Amino acid sequence: MLTFLKNHIRIYLLLPILLFFCTPFLTGLQTYFTNIQEFSAPLTFIFTLWLPLLGLLIFCLFFLMHFLSDKLRTYAIALITGIATLWWIQASLINWDYGVLTGVPIPWEAYRIRLILDTLLWTGGILFFLRSAHIIRKNLAFICLTLLSAQLIMLLPHYLEARKFPPSFQNFSLSEEGKMDFNPKKNIVIIMLDAFQADIFQEIMDRHPEYRDYFEGFTWFRNTTSQYSKTYGAVPALLTGLWYENHMPVQNFLQESFKNSLSTRLTREGWMTHLYPVAPRIIGYDTAFASNIIMNTNPERNARDAGKMMDIALFRSSPQFLKPFWLNDMRWRIQNHMGAAFIRESSEEPAHEKIHYFHPVLQFTAESQSILNAGSKKPTFKFFHFNIPHEPFVLNPALQQERQPGNREGFLTYSMAALEAVHIFIEGLKRTEIFDETLLFILSDHGGGEYNPGVGPAPGLPHKKGDIRPKHHASGLPLLMAKEFGATGPMQTSDAPASLGDVPPTIAAKLWPDRKNPYEGKNLFELNEDEERTRRYLYYEFSGWEQHYLPEMKEYSIEGHAFSPASWKATGRTFPPAYTGKTFKSNGASLPEEILETYCFKNTHPEGILLEGWSGPEPHGTWSERKKVRIRIPAETDETLKIRMQLAPYTCGGTLESQRIILREGQNILRKWFVDKKEEYIFTTAGMKPGPEKEIILELELPDAVSPSACGSGKDGRLLGVNISKLCIEKITAEVEPGTSLTFGYGQAAEAISGMGWHHPEAKHRWTGGQASLIFSLAEKRKRDLRLTLMAHPFLYTDITEQSVLVHVNGVETAEWKMAQTGWYEATIPSDLAEDTMEILFSISHPASPADIGVSLDPRKLGMAVYEMRLEYED
Repeated sequence: MLTFLKNHIRIYLLLPILLFFCTPFLTGLQTYFTNIQEFSAPLTFIFTLWLPLLGLLIFCLFFLMHFLSDKLRTYAIALITGIATLWWIQASLINWDYGVLTGVPIPWEAYRIRLILDTLLWTGGILFFLRSAHIIRKNLAFICLTLLSAQLIMLLPHYLEARKFPPSFQNFSLSEEGKMDFNPKKNIVIIMLDAFQADIFQEIMDRHPEYRDYFEGFTWFRNTTSQYSKTYGAVPALLTGLWYENHMPVQNFLQESFKNSLSTRLTREGWMTHLYPVAPRIIGYDTAFASNIIMNTNPERNARDAGKMMDIALFRSSPQFLKPFWLNDMRWRIQNHMGAAFIRESSEEPAHEKIHYFHPVLQFTAESQSILNAGSKKPTFKFFHFNIPHEPFVLNPALQQERQPGNREGFLTYSMAALEAVHIFIEGLKRTEIFDETLLFILSDHGGGEYNPGVGPAPGLPHKKGDIRPKHHASGLPLLMAKEFGATGPMQTSDAPASLGDVPPTIAAKLWPDRKNPYEGKNLFELNEDEERTRRYLYYEFSGWEQHYLPEMKEYSIEGHAFSPASWKATGRTFPPAYTGKTFKSNGASLPEEILETYCFKNTHPEGILLEGWSGPEPHGTWSERKKVRIRIPAETDETLKIRMQLAPYTCGGTLESQRIILREGQNILRKWFVDKKEEYIFTTAGMKPGPEKEIILELELPDAVSPSACGSGKDGRLLGVNISKLCIEKITAEVEPGTSLTFGYGQAAEAISGMGWHHPEAKHRWTGGQASLIFSLAEKRKRDLRLTLMAHPFLYTDITEQSVLVHVNGVETAEWKMAQTGWYEATIPSDLAEDTMEILFSISHPASPADIGVSLDPRKLGMAVYEMRLEYED
């Protein structure tokens, strides 16, 4: 038998065939692990689906090659080995960047050089392998095993990284049972039209006034601002009323924030709640969060994800002339076939009769006409989210498939299709006589800045330039229309200063008028057009995204009409990811960032962290309510830790500039802070000793704490000092090697060691506020004094001709600089303070905001600008 197998079954053929099929599959797994938040399908499903299919394909090719002549077989081996090798080179070594595939068409004509290079590589590569066919056959085992081993080694770190942040949504699915069931007495519906831009709506109304008849009873809040520029931040903010600031992994935030979301609160009160986001990852998952979240997986959805994984793998691995085939006009090639093979059966509609719609919004309109009913015995809350008018623009206003041009006109036409779909739904509500019993919001998550549509003028508003880029501005202009219970009459337009963040408090005000509103923001229906209000907007884009956190976000404040660029001001604050998993090295500093624990105090109290003196949790955090409060820091390691606390002061209606904090451990005073705005206050545990319970107990003394009732700004009798919204515990892994210099410009080495109190870095320097710190460990420790030298200049104004800068090292004052001009300033750090971990705190005597003293519009409080730092041992 063995002799027969050896003579007749050519086992060696398995090696190139395995390489041929495993190369794209391993590329797909790498895509899966590096983008795990994009995939609903669990890894077990991926293997269960693809391994049998790969086994079948391997057997078929093995069978075919087995019967080739020896000469043809030699060339066939060379060909498939060459293609597999070129696949690997294309995906792993070349891997052209075409941007984030969000639906925007790829301008292939702009990549002609890549097309030429790919064509030359593949033509030359295949010819080379064919000409070397006999050599390849002799060395087949070495070539195949080497390439397979290299791919497995490259895959391993991506797998280990993905295991750190497993997505919870892979264990759940969203049931569509009762999707179109409504209550005859009370319903709340939010329809989110992704990327619908406010000025586009204005243009549609101007061109086609008949559209106003679609929305009788509605108020269009024209002067509305987005909270975020992208969906991943906007949807959680809308449903939970909470801001995500990159303070913890985004999936952790979703799980925490959705514990008190609109749907969770309504589910607890007996409502039927349904959430239908456009992507699974953008909401939190628990059966308590919504009625349609169930503990099982959706085979059709998982199959589509498994197909998309291979589509992306083949897109990466193929030369440019084949990439459009796999992309399939942004619909992907394998994904749709996989989904169709896994249609679930339901009692109402057998799988073989289920209609496949070109776009989800078409299914929505069909269901609005056929199965929408008022049969629910419970009041209902529905959140419908559709990827329209998000790119690609693929429908016309008659809701027929028709590709629209990728410009403002195409964007507008596709937006009209979105309005037609909503109109069909509204007609369904009217037909079932529940329109009057429905509180209805038609809105978008953000504008379409990514498509560069520009921003049209608002009627009656002068166009003034501002310091916001058109792309950032357009993304900040969402659609927002709302209809109260029982509202009738023509559509109204309001220019009251609204925000998407006003939707949760509006719903709460309508449902629970006698309760304290659990959400920040204002009731939309009580806003006045002449009201002065500052709104907030965070802009980010998916460039260099690390997936576990959002990319760095830039904060804007808006005062005035949203359509006017002059109303938008950059605050200077940014929110970078708290963890990237990368190591940065530059000019003697390195930072492999690592967060051990993150605790959030918005609407929740992590057990055992806040001890005596703290109030109950609120939407924006937890207030201290005594002059002295205590906090517990878990310290499982003897290493020095970095502690970040997000604090905001109580200013007694603006009569207090700041709250003083004296931080103590026992009788030892560790730090003194002036908390004058919401910011991270950072310190280290250097010199502190964890107790037997592996914890550090700290006391915060708040001498300026005062009650709102005492200062006439409310009836609250609590002694409010500071509000804490988060606490992070990190390892200190940033190192500085004595004898090197660190520069403070944007992207420079000093970013790795910057602690609290720094503004966003600029081209060559970085401004401090009133206090700023540097935190790092010494790469080399000697029993000698250190010399710290800083190149800086002070912020001087009117009567302030010099700034006094106190320098504390690990809590001990070591120098005082009289800073009157740009120059080098020096301090000696005694050897007994030059510990392994160092915290250098700069306290500037008279920081001020250029806006407050009338020299510019810059709202930042500035102390000194730092250019460079040198640290070296004394001779």
